[in-house]
Amino acid sequence: MDDDVIARENTELRQQLLTAQNLLMATAIDAGRPHGRIAAIQAERDVWCAEAGRLPPRNVCKLIVGNSDSSCSKSCASRDGPM
Repeated sequence: MDDDVIARENTELRQQLLTAQNLLMATAIDAGRPHGRIAAIQAERDVWCAEAGRLPPRNVCKLIVGNSDSSCSKSCASRDGPM
C-alpha cells in the first residue's frame, strides 16, 4: 500500500475511534443521571418510612397519598419488613 493511503486510512480510523469514545462517554453520563435520582428517591423514601414508624399508619397515609388506604404502609413494610 502507498504511504498516503495508509495515512488516510489511519486518519479515518482515528476519527471513527474518537466518535465512538464520545458516544461512549455520553452514554455513561446519561446512565449516571437516573442512578443519582434513584438514590435520592430511596433516601426520601427512607425518611418517610422512618416517619411512618413514629405515627399511626392511617395518619401517615393521609399525609403522603391523601387517603387512608395502606398503600404507603405496605411500601415501607415491603422494604423494611412488617411495621
